Amino acid sequence: MARQYPIGFFFGANEVTGLPEARVEIAKYLDLGAIIIGEQKFGVECDAAESQILYALAAEHRSLDQTTDRQLMPPSLLNPPRGHRRSS
Repeated sequence: MARQYPIGFFFGANEVTGLPEARVEIAKYLDLGAIIIGEQKFGVECDAAESQILYALAAEHRSLDQTTDRQLMPPSLLNPPRGHRRSS
């Protein structure tokens, strides 16, 4: 759906944080255009080495994509209704 309707649909990447192949699997989908990493920790601590690997991957892709960020966001998210705040 995301490829057929790129303005209305987006997709993300997800893998079990503690798996050795998590970084490679998530990177594959980020390279294909995923705009979010949805991780499920399954008992992995937020500051664990496995989590830090995914945080670094997210930072790498964030720096690569920041120039196109606004082009990917639907107008409703760029300009939320009055009284609502965007989370950063």
